[in-house]
Order: sequence, then structure tokens, then C-alpha cells
Amino acid sequence: MTIFLYIAAGASIHYGNQIENISNDLKKIRPHFFTAVPRLIEKMYDRIVAQSNEKGNVRKKVILWAIRLGERFQGDTRVSFFYWLQCALANLLVYRHWRKELGGKVEGVAVGAAHLQPKLSRLFNAAGIRIREGYGLTESSPVVAFNHFEVGMFRFGTVGIPIPGMELKIMEENELGEGEIWIKGPSVMVGYQNNAVQTAKIKNEEGWLKTGDVGKLVDKRFLQITDRRKDIFKTSTGKYIAPQQLENLLKSSPFIEQSMIIGFQKPFVTALIVPSFSMLKAWCETNNVHWTAPQFMAINPKVEQKMQAIIDELNEQLLPHEQIKKFTLLHEEWTLENELTSPTLKVLRANVLQVFQKEIAKMYD
Repeated sequence: MTIFLYIAAGASIHYGNQIENISNDLKKIRPHFFTAVPRLIEKMYDRIVAQSNEKGNVRKKVILWAIRLGERFQGDTRVSFFYWLQCALANLLVYRHWRKELGGKVEGVAVGAAHLQPKLSRLFNAAGIRIREGYGLTESSPVVAFNHFEVGMFRFGTVGIPIPGMELKIMEENELGEGEIWIKGPSVMVGYQNNAVQTAKIKNEEGWLKTGDVGKLVDKRFLQITDRRKDIFKTSTGKYIAPQQLENLLKSSPFIEQSMIIGFQKPFVTALIVPSFSMLKAWCETNNVHWTAPQFMAINPKVEQKMQAIIDELNEQLLPHEQIKKFTLLHEEWTLENELTSPTLKVLRANVLQVFQKEIAKMYD
């Protein structure tokens, strides 16, 4: 759909065939717009943080200051003169170099397929890289809602406003206003071809499509996705856990690259974690911890203590039954090649559960 949009706008289209080459492709092509999944934005952020660790002490502090400043960015709302002045200085010292890394001409980035951490959206928008998150399903052709580039037409942490003609309602709202998202409109499918039984499960007689996603409306018009209904589970103590929210919280730490929450019919919540080894390496060098291969660092007692401190700090933001009691560090990233993510880099829960059965069982011994 996005390709059709580019063609309709008369834009030239370029394709990158390997994620490892994207940085060079962006510098060569110098695009005005590009589409991305959140994992790519996270990798851009990780690279910025990793490169800051390679700079001198003063330069590193300046970059980290610019990151913290950008994560407080509020978009098109009014800001104090002092904050505006700080952003102008950060742009001169840091942000303009980031834009140059993307070719220097990027006007917008469309992001979809999974949840994007709001702090990353704030940061890159503060740096003049306008990221806009959207949401949709194949069954809705595919866009349901998106954040616009116009002033007042986007909100960080949401997937934007429903497109014209799209009706949307939140079913069986809880005390937070969250419930399953139902949609209806001309772009919603008639049904699955030659599969009336499956169609009846997802679409009712009035034409409402049950998305299976859980969300709520912010400011009465911006849609916020909070979880996937089929992923929400109960522990053996009867407490509901929304794993995506906990995984997003874990990924808010620069030391955590990927994570998956475990706990279905278990007595407590645990996590499988793939650390950011570039961040860990920098931490080890600063704290005189001998660095070796990732498979050995994942079981290094001092590294485990560092990660435990991070988990303890994050647990303070959670209810007692949501808190992560144990975790296992893994040394290999989950990728499409090892069949642990989808082509859009979403973690395939069933595959991860299958591959790491022993590690999971050990956390509940």
C-alpha cells in the first residue's frame, strides 16, 4: 500500500536487500521518506548509543545529554524558551549529524507492524526526523489509523487517527478504558475466500471486524494499542498479565535488545532477555569487567548482577503480580534467519518457547 502511495506521488522508489547495508543505502540514496518497522528504529538508537561510547568523555556526555533532552520532546505543544534553546544547541552539536547519517533529506518515516517505544519517537522527532506510527491489518487493506504530519494531528505513544470512512469502537472496556478494537468500513474485507467458518469468527453480521488487538482512545480520537488479546494470559494464581506492556518496559532499557515475558499457568512472571552486547561491552570496559564472547558474558556473574539491578529498577513501576521474579540472559539475537522472528521482526512466541524449553523450565525449578 505504501509503495502505491509513493507511485501515486510520483516518487522514485529504492529497495535495500540487507538490513546490514541500510546505513550505506540511506547515505547513497538520500531519501525524503522511508518506511520501517520499530526494530529498525531501535537499531538506529542502539547504534547512536554504541557510537557515543566510542567517543571521548566530553563528546559522550554531550550525546547522552542530547538523548535525554530529546526523550522529553512534546511535539507541537508550546515549550519553554530555555528548552527551545537547549534543542537548538543539541541540533548544532548532535542532531544534525544524525540526519546526515540518514542522507540529510529525510522528511518523514512511516512506522508500523509493531509497537514503537514513545521515547524513541520523541527523540527522533526532536532531532528533526519526523517519525509517524500507524496501525492496520491485512483484513483492512491494511490501514486503520495513522499519525499525520500536520500540527495537532499526531500523538506520541499512539497509532493516530482512524482513516476517513473507518468506524472504530472499543469493546468491553475495563477501568482504564481498554478493550478489544472493532472496526468497520469500506476498506474492511468481505471475508476470507471460501472460508465462511473462519470469517464468522472474526466478523459479525453487522460488518464489525474483531481485530484481536486491545487498545483505548486518547483524547477521544487517537488510538493507542496496549496489547494483543490472544497474548494476554493468566498466571497459576489467577492474575492477568499483558506481556507486550512488560516487554516494552524492558526494551526501554538501553541494555536490553529483545525480551519475551513468560508466565502462562506459572506461579510468577519470568523473562527471556537478549542483552544489548554493545552496551554491555562499554559497561564492562568502564567497570573493569573482562570482556569475552557473548555466550560467556551472558553467564558472567557481574553481568547478571548488572541486569538484576536493571530489572529491580523496572519492577518498581509494576504491580506485585506483574514483577519479573527471574530472568535468563541469552547470547544470540532472535532473527528471521534462526526462525525466531517474522519478516517484520516480530518475535515468534511459539518458536521461542519451543527452542528455549530448558531455560524456561530452569527458571521454575
